[in-house]
Amino acid sequence: MDIAAFTHPGPRRRWNEDACFSDSAAGLLVVADSQGGDCAGVEFKAILENVAARFQTRFMALGVLPVQAQSELLRRFLNVLAMETHLAFLTHPHYFFGSEVTACYATNTTYALAHVGGCRAYLVRGHVVSQLTQDHRWAMEEVRAARLSLHDALEHPLFSLPTRMLSHEPPPPIDTRIGSLSQEDRLVLVSDGVWRVLSDEVIARVARDCTRAAEAVVALGDAAIAADSPDNLAVAVALAPAAPPA
Repeated sequence: MDIAAFTHPGPRRRWNEDACFSDSAAGLLVVADSQGGDCAGVEFKAILENVAARFQTRFMALGVLPVQAQSELLRRFLNVLAMETHLAFLTHPHYFFGSEVTACYATNTTYALAHVGGCRAYLVRGHVVSQLTQDHRWAMEEVRAARLSLHDALEHPLFSLPTRMLSHEPPPPIDTRIGSLSQEDRLVLVSDGVWRVLSDEVIARVARDCTRAAEAVVALGDAAIAADSPDNLAVAVALAPAAPPA
């Protein structure tokens, strides 16, 4: 599985509250959107890398287990992130408020997702793109309830207000999802700095046009920067292998 990740402050920000992680050997990709300024992004990146290192051997052994077991380990991974985030908040309450996280474990044929907050995961299969996660944001919940239009939600002053995140509170409910992968599928994880300015179709086209994950994450970041994203950017991509030549 070809996996890569990329983050950037974006064209309008001096600091970066987003973080990302990728490990092809472990099949793990993560994007996160933290709150609290530049130090918050640095703080959560350190937490993420530390917890991922502790789980690495377990993720590397998952390929031989049923996808349900993969999903359960990913849930535990987010729960440990939640506990470490809570400790960080207690240590640095003046600048670290928490983080929204989407994590994925992928093999050549299956994926498992764990998600809390306003980042997103997409599956790109040929010319079809499917959003695999639900946004835990007040504004987007108002859209689903038909009380706000999508346009008004994206411009709303409370657009970034999460209804779930890893923070000083007890661990929130974590959404999980499992599924199968076909040859040349793309799994795309993005923070709101990307999906706020790029349509699902554009995200899918950019990912589909790239043959390597490292190329895709940079291309998606560049597209969001060109679209003048008002926020930080985090992108992670996993590419399922093509069929072997006959």
